Amino acid sequence: MRHRTLVRLAIPAVALTVLGGLAPAAGATGAGAGAPAADAESPGIAAHEMGVSDDLAAAARRTSPQRAVLDYWTPARMRAATPVETPSYTAADLREAAEEVETTPLRQVTKPVAATGGAARAAAPFSSVAGKVFFSNSQGNFICSAAAINSTSKSVVSTAGHCLHGGGPTGEWASNWVFVPGYNRGKAPKGAFAATNGFAMQDWVDNGASAAGFNRDFAFARLGRNKKKQTVVGAVGGNGLTVGGEYALNLRVFGYPGNIANGEVQKTCAKKSEKIDWETYSYRAVAGCGFGGGSSGGPWVTGYNTKKDVGQLRGITSFGPADNSFIATPYFDKNVPNLLKAADKG
Repeated sequence: MRHRTLVRLAIPAVALTVLGGLAPAAGATGAGAGAPAADAESPGIAAHEMGVSDDLAAAARRTSPQRAVLDYWTPARMRAATPVETPSYTAADLREAAEEVETTPLRQVTKPVAATGGAARAAAPFSSVAGKVFFSNSQGNFICSAAAINSTSKSVVSTAGHCLHGGGPTGEWASNWVFVPGYNRGKAPKGAFAATNGFAMQDWVDNGASAAGFNRDFAFARLGRNKKKQTVVGAVGGNGLTVGGEYALNLRVFGYPGNIANGEVQKTCAKKSEKIDWETYSYRAVAGCGFGGGSSGGPWVTGYNTKKDVGQLRGITSFGPADNSFIATPYFDKNVPNLLKAADKG
């Protein structure tokens, strides 16, 4: 079963949707117009032990939850998993929104987390650090995107909050969550990594698909090892992390949009971002990538190095219109490294 969610910009009024993953259940509501900005100093972190669906409980007891999840995701199930359906949106609305873009202010950039590269990729900019996510909820099996990120544990990936939790009062945590770096038409060149714990922002969990929710729609998943006993960063490398800075950045975006080859191939797009405002919140956005459902959680990086296959993470695909005219990310502030630190500790 696919379910739909609509959210609206204040000026101009347009319909947007999450781009894959867990949409809020019907009837879920977010913050209304004029909602106060989230507390940037100390918003809560929602941590969850990622489990298995009820039908995998017996298998998990026989072996382990991680083994049960890895065995569950056969190539056939991976191909059948779907992104969330999106509502209508017009090119005219996008042109009107572009006229409202504000001058980009300069913000302080924090000291970046260093990236760690893997082996050189002959087919760059195809990225083995980026990959496809598969997970289940009560509505079925779904897809998202994610990317390995460097950390002490070498076992964390960045993604969107709605790829872990549906958001809002009726949202649910995902189960059977697995990351496949460099996924390509059913192939998993570096194996698969089942999630052990998920870390999202409480603002997303509480508010869901609203301005206040999308403002914190970033997350990290702590992963177990693949069948070769490798950590995810040990297997493919990991992006660094930089937060703050201008809204206008030269970015490379990766993801698995379901509107292109049914999400079976990785797509990448190099664009310059701009600032869009929604109620009291501001986001980075890029136009022209054409990424639809399934691309949620895919990394937005600066300084992408094709030889090492890494860059500095500056955002993740969060939401966009049904005509795929643009995609947007929450602005990465100091809450992102705080969340990464929590995920790294497990």
